[in-house]
Amino acid sequence: MYKATFLLKFRKDLEPEYVLSEWRGSHGQLALTLPGLRRYVQNHWTGAPPHYAQLYDASVDLWFDDETAFAKAFSGPEGEAMVKDDLRLFDRSQDPAFIGGLVDEHVMRWEPGADEHRA
Repeated sequence: MYKATFLLKFRKDLEPEYVLSEWRGSHGQLALTLPGLRRYVQNHWTGAPPHYAQLYDASVDLWFDDETAFAKAFSGPEGEAMVKDDLRLFDRSQDPAFIGGLVDEHVMRWEPGADEHRA
C-alpha cells in the first residue's frame, strides 16, 4: 500500500469552522473522486498535547495501491480539480509551500473496532 500524509494550515482570511465545513463537504467529495484512492482520512486537529506546540491545523492521509496509482490520480482532471480547490481552503504561503511525505506505515497495534467513526 502507498500512503501519502500532508500537514495543513488553514488560510488566515477564512474562519476555521468554514474551512472544516468545506473540507468535510465539497473538498472531501472531490477527494473521493480520485481514481485508485483506497482510503482517505481527514484529521481535524483540536489542540496540542501538553508541552507541545500546534504548528498545523489538520492533516490528511491518502492510500493508493502503489506510486503509479498515486501519480495517475493527481495527473488527471480529478487530481487537478482537488489541488486547485485545496488552494481555496489551505495556506500554501509558507516555505516549503506544500508539506507532506510518503509513508511506509508500520502498524504496531490495531485494536478491533478502532476504525469505527465516533461522533
